[in-house]
Amino acid sequence: MSMNHEQSTLVESNMNLVYYIISKYYPTYLYDEDIVQSGMLGLCKAAERFDDTKGKFSTFAGRCIRNEINQEFIRRKPEQKTISLETKSSEDTTLEGLLVGSSDVDYMDESFYHYLNKDEQKVLTMSDLGYSTSEMAHVMNINVSKVQKILRTIRYKWLEFEREG
Repeated sequence: MSMNHEQSTLVESNMNLVYYIISKYYPTYLYDEDIVQSGMLGLCKAAERFDDTKGKFSTFAGRCIRNEINQEFIRRKPEQKTISLETKSSEDTTLEGLLVGSSDVDYMDESFYHYLNKDEQKVLTMSDLGYSTSEMAHVMNINVSKVQKILRTIRYKWLEFEREG
């Protein structure tokens, strides 16, 4: 990426926007260097593509930063083959406890994950990463009761999945 002086100035003066976006939408990844780097890449792309006749730079850059961070999560997805049931959530409960399954299961394979719809997959992943229900609600832009309903649905699906499997 080759930037002119004006673009470099935009990037330098808006670096804190990357940290703000991460702390607001991805708080558990604030110290993840790859996520920060992806956000900075999004900021650079925003500076290169910005047209000041179409709005504010910070609004445009915020979208570019989030898009680049989301791409990083997509690149990481193949790494997420299994989800540990022993991981503690921020409510100090294990995922296994949330799912109310048999206690002799140590992991959940991909087949259960694919049994869930997109919102359920997202909630399950965020729960595994330690997000609280209020953090999940904020990230997904839904209310806490909707997150709790999704968690209950995951529990019921887990019980059904165990019976079938």
